This record gives sequence, C-alpha cells and structure tokens, in this order.
Amino acid sequence: MSRLYTYNALGTLDWESETRETWGLFRELRLCAKCQEKGIGAGPLPVSVMRHSSSDSGKSYYQLVDWVYMPRLSEVRKAGFDGCAFCMVLYLGFCQLERAIYGHIYGPNFEPSGDWSFRYAFQNPRSVRIGAIHPTDGDGEQIEQFYINVVEDDLPTDHDRSIVPPDWVSFMRTRLDNCLSPQSNHTHCDREPDFPVNWPQRILRIAGQTAVLADFNPTEHAGQYAALSYCWGSEDELRRNPPLKTTASTWNRMRSGVDISDMPLTIRQALTICSRLDIEYIWVDALCIVQDDKADWEIEARKMATVYSLAKVTIIAASSTSCHSGFLDAVHLAGAPFELPAQIKWPPTMKLVARKTNTSTFHFDLKDFANFDPVSVAPTESLDAIDHRGWTFQEEYLATRYIKFTKEDIQWQCRDDAGCLCGQAVQKNERRAIYQDLWATASQVVSGSSKAHKTSAATVNRAFCEAGRACWETIVKDFSRRQFTSANDKLLALSGLVSRLAPNMQSPTVDSTYIAGMWKNMLLDGGALSWRCLESAQGRPPTNTIIAPSFSWASLDVGVVYDRGSVGEFGFNMEKPLFEVIDAENALLSADEVFGRVSGGSLTLSGLLIPCMVSSGPRANFGDRERRQGLSVVRERTWFDCGVSRMRLKSGEVTLQRARENHAFATTDAYVFVLMSMHIYGSFSGSGFDGLILGKTDGCPGCYQRLGYTRFTIETKSVFDRAESTLEGYKSAVTLF
Repeated sequence: MSRLYTYNALGTLDWESETRETWGLFRELRLCAKCQEKGIGAGPLPVSVMRHSSSDSGKSYYQLVDWVYMPRLSEVRKAGFDGCAFCMVLYLGFCQLERAIYGHIYGPNFEPSGDWSFRYAFQNPRSVRIGAIHPTDGDGEQIEQFYINVVEDDLPTDHDRSIVPPDWVSFMRTRLDNCLSPQSNHTHCDREPDFPVNWPQRILRIAGQTAVLADFNPTEHAGQYAALSYCWGSEDELRRNPPLKTTASTWNRMRSGVDISDMPLTIRQALTICSRLDIEYIWVDALCIVQDDKADWEIEARKMATVYSLAKVTIIAASSTSCHSGFLDAVHLAGAPFELPAQIKWPPTMKLVARKTNTSTFHFDLKDFANFDPVSVAPTESLDAIDHRGWTFQEEYLATRYIKFTKEDIQWQCRDDAGCLCGQAVQKNERRAIYQDLWATASQVVSGSSKAHKTSAATVNRAFCEAGRACWETIVKDFSRRQFTSANDKLLALSGLVSRLAPNMQSPTVDSTYIAGMWKNMLLDGGALSWRCLESAQGRPPTNTIIAPSFSWASLDVGVVYDRGSVGEFGFNMEKPLFEVIDAENALLSADEVFGRVSGGSLTLSGLLIPCMVSSGPRANFGDRERRQGLSVVRERTWFDCGVSRMRLKSGEVTLQRARENHAFATTDAYVFVLMSMHIYGSFSGSGFDGLILGKTDGCPGCYQRLGYTRFTIETKSVFDRAESTLEGYKSAVTLF
C-alpha cells in the first residue's frame, strides 16, 4: 500500500495526496447537482477540519476548514435513491449508526426523523466528519456527531469479532515500525534508561498455538517482548470462573507449554495481537509471577518500572472488565459497517463504517467543530474499565509506547507520537506529557536555577517545586481515585512510577525523602499537606491495617485534589508558610521497599495550633474555642477526610478521631494547625488561612491525627492589624501519625 500520510508533531495525520483508494472515488460516480456544486467530485478535497499550520513561540495555530452544509435528511435520502453516491453514503451511514445506537429501543429498522440536517468536512481522504443537527422543542438543537470511514479490507462478521482485521494490523504495525525506525527521530522513545534496570525472572514465549513460561534472558529478550495491562476481574467472578495462572500446582504445566485456547480470553487476544505484530514474547503478571508464592510476588511486583518502560510495546486492554471478557469485541461494536446499493459502483474491496465521535480523554471533545479552539477544550473522562483500577495506572504511564484498545477505538501513544484508528484529531496527552517532561527536564530546571552562587537555597527549592509539584499533584489526583481489591497494594502499585521519578524529584538543597506517597521537600511550604477529598465523596480509612499515616492522602480510599493558591496564575506570591518541619519518618514494611508499603510514619511540625470546636452536620461548625480578645475566626470551608466520631482517650479527654462511617456528635474539642496564610481570599479587615483539622491521639503529648482540611479567615479589630501577629500565642509543636 502506498504511503498516503505522515504524522505531524501533534499526532494528527498530514495527508500527502489523494489516490484511487480515497474519497477521490466520487469523481467517477454519479452525483446530484448540489454535491457537484460543493465540489465533491472535482479537484482536491479539503482534508481536515483541523490542520496544524504553523507555530510561534511554542504556541500552535490551526487552519480551519469551513463546514459544508447539506439539506434535511428527507432530501438527502431522496437524492441518494435518485442515484447520488455521496448522498447515499451520508444517508445510509447516519441510519446505520442511529440503528446501532438506538435500535434496541426503537427496533432495528426504525427510520430517523427527516428533520435532521447535516454539515460535513473531510477529516482526511479516508474519513468524512459529519454533524447531524435536529431542532428541539425549545430554542436549542440536538447535535449528533459521527464519522464515516473508508476501510480497505473485509470486516469480520457478527459471529467472528475475535479476529484482528488487516486494517487494524496495518495501523498498529505502521505506528510501531515508525517509532522503532532509526529514521523516525523519536529521541524520547530511543533514549537509554535513566533508572536501575531490574529485569523480570520469567517471560511467556508464544510458539504457534502453545505458550511456554521461559526464564528471562536479557541478551535475548530485552526490548523484544510485549507487556499486557488489563483488569483481572471482580473477586466474585474469579471465584466462579478461576482463570489459568502460574502457581505451584501449574508450574510444570506452564514450563512445558500450555495450549493458548486454555487461557482466559483477554490474555488469548493479547497473544493474537503479538502474533500479528511478529512479537514472540509477552509478559503477563498472572502467568509470569507465581501467584501463590508470596516471596516471588513481593520480588517481581517491584520490577514494574523495568517491565513496562523497556517493553517493545504495552498492550492495554482498556475496555476489558476482566481476564475473561476480552477487548477486541468492543472495537468492532464501536463501528457500524454498511454497504451501498448495487447500482452505485463502489469498489467491492472497500467498505464503509459509521462511527460515533469518540469522546475519550485521548481526543478533543468538540462541542462545535466549526468553532474549535484546541487550547480551551477540556477532555471528557474515559469510560473504560481499566481507568478505574489501581495497578494499571503506572502500567500505562511507565510504558514507552502502547497500543490501547478502548470501547470505541484503538489508540497509539509513544513519547513522541500519538494517533488513533478512528482518524479523529488527538490531543497531546497532557498527563503523560507532564511525567515525561519531568523525567527529561526536572534536573536541568533545578540545576539551571542554582548555577549562580548568589541563588539562595529557598530559590533553588522553589525551582524544584515549580518543576515537580504540578507533576506530583496530578499523579495523586489521578491515582487516588483508582480502586484496589486489596487496599494494602495502594502504595506498592505506585512504586514503579515513583522509582522512575525519584531521581528527578530530588532538590539539591533539601532532604527529598519519599514518605508514604509524599516528598519531604514538598512538605516545607505546606504543599504536600494541602490535599482534600473530592467534593462529592468522603474517604474511608482501611480496617485492621495501616496503609499510610493520616497526614498522607494514601491513608484513604477516595480521590483527592490539591487546592492551593500556588496552582494558577498567582504563583507563590499569594502564600506564606507559617510552620516548620522538625522531623519526618517513614516506617517501611521492609527495608528494600523504599518506594512501597509502610507500616506507619510520623511528621513533627512546629507552628500555630488553634483550639477549636467542631460539631457534626453538613456544615460542620467551626470556631475558636478560647475566644481570645481581638481574635475572631470565621470558617470559610471545611473538608473532612472521612467519617469522624467522638472518642475517649486513656487520659479521659474526649476528642475526635477518624472513623469508617459518619457518626453524629455534639460539639467537641479539636484543633486547627495553620499551614499558610492565603491573602488571595482574605477579607478587607482580615487574612485568609489554610490549615489541618486535628484530633488528639493516645501515645504521647502533642500527638494528633489528621481529620480534614479547612479554609478560614481571622478578622481583626483594625484593617491595619496583621492576623499573623495575633496568632503568636498559639505556637506549638505537633506530631502527626
């Protein structure tokens, strides 16, 4: 097949020219007067709604192609049946897609309303982008957006969706070969590992219809294997349908060779993808780690940075809900193939597929294609099962290159390129870019800031924070929402990514120890502590075990965000830390798990500790317990980390502590430890502050547990008073566990 396109820096396609294998076919087919007027059959077609045309000072500019407007569906239908090839493609594609989406409600043969009208533009010579518009009863309009793609090869039947069509293979091989080619100039993909390489003990060799568990030989296998990222499935499903996995009882069978048909469907399909890509080896956790050998699991689970970073490609079964569900079927269902009537002489080897616009985070969420601004468009959240699971988070972001099978599409991503099977414009994967940019440049940013002896230590650490904070806060936000079958795995499931980031998370002037999901040098200005639970949820601490100390976001089973003035255009100027870190310790579960699980931890801070009163309820009343003269505390907002309840300490004192569930309680003594002044939201006659809500614990004087995050204002008698000076009498040292 001739090369029709190249990939530009944004990952979108630049089409070189039209050939007989493109929409240029319409030149030889019958068209109605309106389609001829629009230039369907004459001259080069416009090939992109969004084309990258130029850049200046790092900002990209786009050339927009205007929409071509078509009449109502009823008129398009009539023109199509009168013989217009393009109107027939438009009509049948839209009907087929509507039936695929709504057929289960209205029946497989329902006819869409004739009131629909259309606008279209050619995304590329193989894909036409269509917006279908329907007036609503009100003043607005309903818009359905979809694509019609030209596919060169035969599509599978409804009963054979497990096959991999040649069109898919061509897409995957082209991307993979282009990335690995010395001429591609993929400098980020090709660079040497900048972390300690720790190869896995075993690899799975694909030998025809058999898979053999073999010892990993770096000389033979390094960079020549695929890695699989997938969901195992629910405990109930795995109990009802136990999958094949490597255990003491299956060891000999795995070493001598297993028939691929005996493997779970998801793994079986991953092996099929490997075969189509001529990859002989694959790493699969369930088969390459002895699952009932705790020591083997502990050792091999710490090698994920090497396994996924140095694989030839990672196969991500994103749409698969379990090892039994498979992932190829979903991509087939995302497209609705259709055929033109015999009187339209369309080449029999070229098929047409209608696809609904993909709305995953990989693509631009285009509400209005004609008014597209790539900078302001925010991606929608992914609906794929894998994006909710904890272990798979680092597998995707560690991968140097991956092929991701979603509910709607096949996506390619490497460190220098991105693209998808559906042909839509893709955005730069910002989250992935943040991590990779940090791996490549954080050390340079810090060293560049400290090159002159006049540069203060505070300035150097600030340079580190500017390079590293956004990265880490994004990681925490994304990862904290993931779900785990075993809560004990939370920190371990992030350890591979942490080990990759660690060298560039180090500040040259301050202690940068990793402590239970936090970096010590980020504690210095309050940043690491300024997390809060998402608006819609409260977390729950685990039972009977310590996943992380209470000051760490990892101690809860809920998504968290960082909400600080330093995130945004105001920078650090609007904040002032009001505490010091005296000591921070990590209680590692084992000495060789530096970035993994912990059995506890402590953090000792010196700062301002305000006694307060807290009562239960949606608004959680908050106030200064001692009501000192000249001090008026006004609570702006409080976010509890989890449920809290009244507890009586051994000393007899009643306090608040974390609980699995919310329990109503009367007004109870608690404390607020002030992290920083935030003048950005302070009132005219006072100052704003951020702080932690604390409850006392048994064990030692000055020992506390974090209960939540609060934002408050201290109002003073005079607009000329400074609230910080009013707080001088509250200085204290606290230790958080």
